Amino acid sequence: MPNTLMSISWAYLAAYWLIFVITIAIIYKNFYFFVYILGIYCLKGYIIYANQKRRIMTLKLQRIQHIEDFIKKHGSVSLDELCQRFAVSKNTIRRDLQELEARRLIKKVYGGVMLNNAEAPIPLSQRQMTMTAEKTAIARKAAEFVHDGDIIVIDAGSTTVHLVESIKDRHNITIITNSVPVLNAALGYEHCHLIVTGGDLLRPTNSFVGQDAVSLLKKLNAKAVFLAATGVSLNKGITNSSTIETEIKKTMIDVSAQRILLVDHTKFDTISLVTFADLKDMHILITDQPPPSQYVQYCAQYHVKVLVANP
Repeated sequence: MPNTLMSISWAYLAAYWLIFVITIAIIYKNFYFFVYILGIYCLKGYIIYANQKRRIMTLKLQRIQHIEDFIKKHGSVSLDELCQRFAVSKNTIRRDLQELEARRLIKKVYGGVMLNNAEAPIPLSQRQMTMTAEKTAIARKAAEFVHDGDIIVIDAGSTTVHLVESIKDRHNITIITNSVPVLNAALGYEHCHLIVTGGDLLRPTNSFVGQDAVSLLKKLNAKAVFLAATGVSLNKGITNSSTIETEIKKTMIDVSAQRILLVDHTKFDTISLVTFADLKDMHILITDQPPPSQYVQYCAQYHVKVLVANP
């Protein structure tokens, strides 16, 4: 829009100046005078055009530099976030990102971009093999909030899947899940009533996503949801590496009376691609080490209970 307005302004200026030159030439009936004035007119027009073009290019380069700094600070960001931050259209942001991508500074991910040297999302199969003792301890602590006859939602994640083993002695419980590993873990326990969301299979997380999964969840009610996350920060909240999973996570939260977040200590001060909840919206936070002091103060302020499960 600014470029269009500038072009219109220049067109009006050119038209008025040309009329002025022709008028003077007619009055004085002097061809050489007309050529002289026209030459000045052309030179002035070129100088104005060159200055405007240079100003536009300078603003663009400054914006691209600011975008680069913003991505370096956050690691990964969505296109919508960049549009809001820099007050430009998605088409403009895409053109700017193409230049950063050409310099191999960033790489595109679904719904956004991330630093080219940032680690790609780790597949669930690999995450399940790391920090097993810590994740098992967190799940055992979370199991204290599951009782006979409860209806619970278990989110897809490498920590939440351990919860199934920890509640195997509960009776008449209903587990709602979008996680294939949770489903497989619970199949052996006949006292568990399983409800699987269905939908499209997201292979990196072995979870079901999509509108079908969300639609089924919206019809249900649960006592508690046990959530997984890729990162937790005070300024960006609870984040995840996949935009596709965002809606189903939000729906899990909406249909559950109690919200319990299960994250190990490495997730604090980590920001992933998309925010799906605020930390203050949780009722309980369970981790394996005492969180940084600012998180403890924040949780106390918003009445979020913090529990530490020692491996």
